[in-house]
Amino acid sequence: MLSQLIGTYYSSRLEKMGFDLYKLITYLPFRLEVISPDIKSENGLIFLTGQVKTITNKGKFQVIEFKDSSLLYPVTIYDFGKKLSYLKSFNNNKQYQVLLTKSTSYYNLQEISEFSTPSDDFELGRLKRQNYYRPVYIQLNYTIRTKQLNKIFNLIPREAMILNLKGLIPDNNVIPQLLDMNLIHRPKNVEEFNNGIRNWNNFQAFLNMVFLNKLNQYERKTGAYLPSYPDNFIDEFQKNLNISLSTSQLTAIENILSNITVKEVVD
Repeated sequence: MLSQLIGTYYSSRLEKMGFDLYKLITYLPFRLEVISPDIKSENGLIFLTGQVKTITNKGKFQVIEFKDSSLLYPVTIYDFGKKLSYLKSFNNNKQYQVLLTKSTSYYNLQEISEFSTPSDDFELGRLKRQNYYRPVYIQLNYTIRTKQLNKIFNLIPREAMILNLKGLIPDNNVIPQLLDMNLIHRPKNVEEFNNGIRNWNNFQAFLNMVFLNKLNQYERKTGAYLPSYPDNFIDEFQKNLNISLSTSQLTAIENILSNITVKEVVD
């Protein structure tokens, strides 16, 4: 399934780590980056598209004069990691895209990409002069890092990122029956991202509620807390949901069980 959506290169690595499509699209970012084409922007990252005019070596870093078509004069960029030097090829006549962070008195180079490549390294498609919103993930390992996750989510068709909760979520519930994970992984703005996170959190709360109601079936007639629960309880619960729960969801369920079970039954 994954290989049909994202190709064998990434799917084979993800499957070795136990990731299927559901576990992948429920692997959530921990924050959202705002990327602006405005050099005067105070928040997030700034991207420019243009030419490198000059490069000056200053010990352990480089100073780059970069000219964007929207700017009257070149902007001075400090490349502390010498990222420009690591490009496979460099030519002053080529067009490049840069991602910058703004300090109090200078711009720091974060990423640089050759613009003529079919898909730039920023995984934002062909950058236009508009704000972009990029989720930031904790890398899975050295082969699946944050930028690779951004690329993977851009490869997945939008319809495959929608969880169909019909039959599980009652009508007129606060949670939509079609849970759109595109809002989280490919948001168009901050509000859309926040809505996606809120819908996901509501879904987790609903699962916990359903789980606790299911657990009541195993309570003792005395009304005491469970001294234990059946070995196959979590497996049966997951089977009834008809979806594969993520590791974090299973951990949350185990935490609930530990909170509502005691070693001795209260009379």
